[in-house]
Amino acid sequence: MMLRTCWYLGMLLMLWGSTGFAQNHVEQLIVKYRPELQAKMTGSALQARLVNNVANSTGLQVSYKRPMSEVIGAHVLKLPYVMSFTDAQLYAKAVMDQHPEMLYVEPDSKRYPRAKTPDDPEFAKQWYLQAPEHYAGAANLVNAWSLTQGSSDIVVGILDSGILEHADLVPNLVSGKASRAGFDMISDAETANDNDGRDANPVDTGAAVGSSTTSAWHGTHIAGIVAAKGDNNLAVAGTAWATRLLSVRILSDQGGSMSDEVDGMLWAAGEPVPGLPVNPNPAHIVNLSIGTDSFEECSRTEQAAVDTLKKLGLAVVVAAGNENRNVEGSSPANCKGVIAVTGLTKDGARAPFANYGTANTIAAPAVDIVSTYNTGAYAPEQDSVHAESGTSQAAPQVAGILALMLASNDKLRDGSVVAKDKLVDFLKERLQKTARPFPSSISGSSDAKGCNPNQETACICTTETCGAGIVDAYRAVKSVGAAPKAVAGKDQSVALGASVSLDAGGSSDDTELGSQIVQYAWTQLAGDSVALSSPNQAKVSFTAPAKAQDLRFKLIVTDDTGLSAEDEILIKVQSIDDESSNSKVGGSTDVCLLCLLVMGLVARYFFFWLYPPLP
Repeated sequence: MMLRTCWYLGMLLMLWGSTGFAQNHVEQLIVKYRPELQAKMTGSALQARLVNNVANSTGLQVSYKRPMSEVIGAHVLKLPYVMSFTDAQLYAKAVMDQHPEMLYVEPDSKRYPRAKTPDDPEFAKQWYLQAPEHYAGAANLVNAWSLTQGSSDIVVGILDSGILEHADLVPNLVSGKASRAGFDMISDAETANDNDGRDANPVDTGAAVGSSTTSAWHGTHIAGIVAAKGDNNLAVAGTAWATRLLSVRILSDQGGSMSDEVDGMLWAAGEPVPGLPVNPNPAHIVNLSIGTDSFEECSRTEQAAVDTLKKLGLAVVVAAGNENRNVEGSSPANCKGVIAVTGLTKDGARAPFANYGTANTIAAPAVDIVSTYNTGAYAPEQDSVHAESGTSQAAPQVAGILALMLASNDKLRDGSVVAKDKLVDFLKERLQKTARPFPSSISGSSDAKGCNPNQETACICTTETCGAGIVDAYRAVKSVGAAPKAVAGKDQSVALGASVSLDAGGSSDDTELGSQIVQYAWTQLAGDSVALSSPNQAKVSFTAPAKAQDLRFKLIVTDDTGLSAEDEILIKVQSIDDESSNSKVGGSTDVCLLCLLVMGLVARYFFFWLYPPLP
């Protein structure tokens, strides 16, 4: 029987040496005994039998990890090293062949998120939502949706021209109806185009009949980019399609005033505005796809509003502008503390109209952005979709990605991890840290230094001109929503009264995305109580008890986003006689390991003799 086991493991070595690891790595086995045997044994006896049976069958040491639910009745064992799925199957078969009392042994294989593709009929036209392998300038929403599609607990305020009763927007409006989805903040009745001043109806009334311009339905288009209902077989998908929308109308077809804009920002945040009811649905993020048509510095009034919202933990996302000039002269994108978004083409170049400069925070797609619209030239008529270009369309993608980040981790909003007045800086830092680098070359552009005011075509972006990089929704969400990995170390066998060390140094977080472990916590789960030195450090030590027993410890690691993970370790305390006995048993293990090595080499020889490599 031992020879047969060595043959299986020799084949395992051959596959390991010739094919390498597959992508699906396996660290654990799932084992279940037949019910009649399992019913006769206590928990500790069953655990010991599991480990011994598997170890004796293969010559490799495994450790007991945990029981599964009673309904399943199986147990999880930790393998001595990471295997490919194919290798783990061979390992499991070797165990099963020697232990018919086992009902099954199988690899505890990894599961990974799949890209979420919504069924909205116009989704195929939404290139900007795709993965970067399809379009270098895309924002990678399809992969982010495998982590979250947003949350109805998150509200994004759209300060724009108002909103329409578009069927793809209504499900996500804060009240479920456009006429009650926010507030009309335009104070001038003569320019409001709705026969009054401020009122509780934020519906976009369109352009005045006979005016020189037709209706742009700008606010409706922006709202759809943020949170058009996705996967509903209708129109398009928003970047954060499960997020709620608040509409604050600050623009008519004749523009709007800065004072109305600022009052709208404060009202959206839930702050009191004289003469108005308090907003019952305060926003977590505010989008401003607006700007000046002349070179202006950020006004003191706008800056005060931005500062107020930032202290409340509200991110203000602003379009950089479409004048092909330095964003330093485009207000409110040049206000300190905002997230200024410039625009990209499909290949990751700066769009020829997009403003540039060091004040840009990040870049997002800005060309041919398909979203919710209306067929009416002046007054609303029928729902439609329409493609627009501009940094106005880039900004709401970033607003939606921020909404996904908040939805992925509730702890970011309760002040327990990041103070409210520090939240915007934290989110901004993660957005920039997770951004993809700009392409170093673009077809049709030889501008190696980036954008300049004389450039009339798309050009190469740099961090001096277009911000930190290309916004990446998946990386941004993962940076705040993925838990760290806890590694308590391998199980140990120690002598009575020995000094024992536990080390969580193998634990990790995704530092590339900005995360880091900030807290360790060791606790004892089983066995006579021992005194742990520094239980809140990565490394701890203790003195083993004077009698033989099993000690079990739990490690919990927590990262800087408040997310945690845990792992356990078993310490077997035993007498010297027990150790000697084990070493005798281990003699057969050593023989098997030598046998394993020889059989593996022989198997590899015959494999390559039968199937020589191609010339």
